[in-house]
Amino acid sequence: MSVRIKNSITSDEYLNKIGYENISGFKGAHSRDVAAKIIPRMKPGQSIIINLDPKYSNGGSHWTALRVSEEAPIILYNDSFGAGPPEDIREKSLCNGRGLLFSNRIKQKISEQNCGKRALLWLMLMDQASAVGKELEVFKKIS
Repeated sequence: MSVRIKNSITSDEYLNKIGYENISGFKGAHSRDVAAKIIPRMKPGQSIIINLDPKYSNGGSHWTALRVSEEAPIILYNDSFGAGPPEDIREKSLCNGRGLLFSNRIKQKISEQNCGKRALLWLMLMDQASAVGKELEVFKKIS
């Protein structure tokens, strides 16, 4: 799969366009408050991009990615700044007896403005890994 993704600030419209075209089970790019309502209903193999601005009221703040694993009852979360999910997202992720895995590895400098691109690429990689039964293996390797 060869997809060109711009390396700059991204909107939810842009992330949705690329996500729906390239990620199976993609459920959209959402503000944190909307994502918190979607996460408990997500099924294995589904993923979303979350803007950490609770209401996306100021044009957004920072994009992160979340995927429900197809290999285990686990939520996989990725923040390119190496932070864990905010408490409301953490609570909703643990619904339905699922565990939560995330990395504290920093992959983005604070001066960079490409978190949307990083969220898309991470979800694409996880989707490809899932297709060959190596989702958790790849998560461990890149996180």
